[in-house]
Amino acid sequence: MPHYFLYARKSTESEDRQLLSIESQVKELEALARKRNITISRIYTEAKSAKAPGRPVFGQLMKTIRAGSGAHILCWKLDRLSRNPIDSGNVNWALMERKVLSILTPDKEYTDAGDEQFLAQIEFGIAQKFLADLKKNVIRGLNAKVEKGWFPGRAPIGYLNEKGAEKGSKRILTNLDTFPLVRKMWDMILSEKYSVAEVSRIAGENLGLTLPKKGNGNVKPLSLSAIYRILSNPFYCGLFPYRKQLFQGKHTPMITVEEFERVQGLLGRKERPRSKKHFFAFTGLIRCGECGAMVTAEEKSKILKGTGQRKAYIYYHCTKRRNPNCSQPCIEEHKLKAQVDSFLKGVTLPPEYLDWIFRHLEVVSGKEQAKAFSAKDGLQKQHAFNSRQLANLLDLKISPQNVDGNLLSNQEYIAKKNALVQEKLRLEQQLNSDEQSAAETIDLTRQAFQFAAYARFWFAKGDRERQRAIFASAGSNYTLLDGSLRFDALKPLMVIKEGLDRLNGGHEWLEPTGNHGIPIQMDPTTSLISVWS
Repeated sequence: MPHYFLYARKSTESEDRQLLSIESQVKELEALARKRNITISRIYTEAKSAKAPGRPVFGQLMKTIRAGSGAHILCWKLDRLSRNPIDSGNVNWALMERKVLSILTPDKEYTDAGDEQFLAQIEFGIAQKFLADLKKNVIRGLNAKVEKGWFPGRAPIGYLNEKGAEKGSKRILTNLDTFPLVRKMWDMILSEKYSVAEVSRIAGENLGLTLPKKGNGNVKPLSLSAIYRILSNPFYCGLFPYRKQLFQGKHTPMITVEEFERVQGLLGRKERPRSKKHFFAFTGLIRCGECGAMVTAEEKSKILKGTGQRKAYIYYHCTKRRNPNCSQPCIEEHKLKAQVDSFLKGVTLPPEYLDWIFRHLEVVSGKEQAKAFSAKDGLQKQHAFNSRQLANLLDLKISPQNVDGNLLSNQEYIAKKNALVQEKLRLEQQLNSDEQSAAETIDLTRQAFQFAAYARFWFAKGDRERQRAIFASAGSNYTLLDGSLRFDALKPLMVIKEGLDRLNGGHEWLEPTGNHGIPIQMDPTTSLISVWS
């Protein structure tokens, strides 16, 4: 006796969005079986697209049918069985071999009879044509969205896909909750004070960041690999890749192109996170001057003779991870602090001079704004030239003389276009920031003078976190060799130091007079401003 097999399928993709659910299909086909006095031998269901061969449940169905002497199939419509030519051919061939005796749907019955089999082939073809047209329409819609400057996909963490807008016109908006937190991750990497592993830990434990939830799935923490994907995604600097090309997006960039490129250069510096029992002010910032390993710290205690009191000492020393035979000695923390204090003393600016300097900065600000306008004019010319290059590149690509790609191949076009698009975005970001750059430069200069005036005081009086912040802000490339701390002082501080040395001739500060005793020709503000420009 031939078997009757019920097959119900619904795709998770847009091709089946308007169709009955699997449960509804099964219910309708069971009603059809009762009406025809048919006993269903087995029900096959799966949620998978039929646009390509390889559906596991459909494969089991056809394998069972081929192993038997003949069977009937119940399905909602023929396109439930197949939307691709390979599976359609297998079903038609099974009909011709009478492995499939008939295909029953609520509307029609298909057998191996000539007209009915021909009609089945036509309907399978219609299903395939529908899918092909749908694919073309989807690609056309995606291309149109890309041309408008919107990424045609799921927004990365820190952003949101707009809801409620017309399909094809949905924008990508900033997520007010997570945008500043993800930006903080970028800032931590850019500061060069944190490894990617440390950023991953802080993102989960302190910032509470998680991966965007997909559907009804569970919330997942940001893994180390997810952090690397974020830090490697050009979307955050205003670009997005689509079909191997870079496009300029209309979404709000989180960072600049320059910051993105800088982070790419830092991503190779991987360090394993280490559990910390104590917080030390300078660990993770200093390397051994002999072997290049990190300098760590440990706390030891000693019982004082006579009083019996326990006194704690903090020592800094090489971890010897790169060279177990490193000969560098340890150094007590107070001696290390004394060297930092000596540097800060050399750049310390008497606070009473700040008022005069800040007034003079207002005068300098006007000159800097004039320079900014001139620089902006040059950038606008570069931007116009870049736009012409893009237009000329496209003209050459679609030129009748380039039909065979002899003048410009697809690979050459994509490479040159990506470079020009990236340069265009860099110029636009620079243009957009130019209006504020002069004011920002003055603000940075003001901060540098404030640091010079108060850093030494707070380094002496502040807690370990404040000491660490001051230490990290004073320079970079810290090394410890033979008990001597060496580092590259930040250029603004060196400019201030040079100004102080010229003003005092190497002696102590003179008492400020009525005009504050600072000759304009010896004033360091103009030199310092050039550092930020």
